[in-house]
Amino acid sequence: MKLLRLSIERHTYGEKKGTFSGEATFTGETGKVTLHLNEHHIEQMLLVCADGIIESAKAAARMFVQEALAGTEAAKQRQLASTTVQDIAARLQDGAP
Repeated sequence: MKLLRLSIERHTYGEKKGTFSGEATFTGETGKVTLHLNEHHIEQMLLVCADGIIESAKAAARMFVQEALAGTEAAKQRQLASTTVQDIAARLQDGAP
């Protein structure tokens, strides 16, 4: 059997607010079957995935910080280049060598 579809949802309103529910659909040679997942099933799945979720979040945060720092460095370089051009222009206007 192969997993065809996995759906997990956290309820945001109503009597089930804050709880999870979901479905897992499997397909195989004999057909297709859909299982309704309760809070316990989903909790067990999330426990299995927890380390991967944490590592993915850390990797995303590292990439975000690297991009932000690269943007900051590029802005510094542009500012430095602009300042240098302005200094040269000022010196040329003053007649300084």
